[in-house]
Amino acid sequence: MSNNWTIRLGKNVLATQKNSIESNFVRIIHNEFIPLSAEVKTCDFQNIGFMANEYLKLIFEKKFNFKINIIITFSSKIIMPIYVVKTKTIIVPIKLILLKNSNNLIDQEVFFFFLYHEIGHAFLDQNRPSIYKFKKIKSIFTYLCNKYSLVELSIEDKILSLNVQQVYKEFLPDFIAMMLLQKNFPSLFNKDWKAFFASFNYFKTDEEIISIFNKDPHAIIEARIFISKQAVEYFNYLLL
Repeated sequence: MSNNWTIRLGKNVLATQKNSIESNFVRIIHNEFIPLSAEVKTCDFQNIGFMANEYLKLIFEKKFNFKINIIITFSSKIIMPIYVVKTKTIIVPIKLILLKNSNNLIDQEVFFFFLYHEIGHAFLDQNRPSIYKFKKIKSIFTYLCNKYSLVELSIEDKILSLNVQQVYKEFLPDFIAMMLLQKNFPSLFNKDWKAFFASFNYFKTDEEIISIFNKDPHAIIEARIFISKQAVEYFNYLLL
């Protein structure tokens, strides 16, 4: 195989093969050492959950409310934060705390994207089914479905279309994550965007990119980031 692939959103190229590992996020998921602190401050997480709850009530409706616990795990089996429905708990792997504690703002934004994604799951789970009947949510979900239906993987002489049915459950959590990022990191959509977007890209073989594209319950990360940003901008327009 050529190891030469392209992710497209319609006519726009979102990502192509990349030969170098650059970001701290990529170094972490490849188990490389980075000299950052893993100190944990529990009070920070309590405030994060409270502030997210207040903001989401503000942009949607006050009746939509949620509560979460956020805990840290040292388990090597957990790579990304996960939301546990039964206990209303978000479990964060200690490795990602390195990004939260980094002096690099891009690292912090990457950390909070994944944490806010799980907060999005908590918000939706604890307010179902009424949240899915809410006009703003229905409108943005339709927008997201239309956008993701345009995502394609070009590899060798093949073009693969994204299976929207496989990944649609992650659309709204990603959107909520990007809404919270816009609120708490005002420079993200402007000055930081190029570096933030690039921090997720790394070398992937043909086999790896096809496996991610066809089997992962999330869409390919570059599509998630790009489309979620577009959705937030669309949502901001609806609020005018």
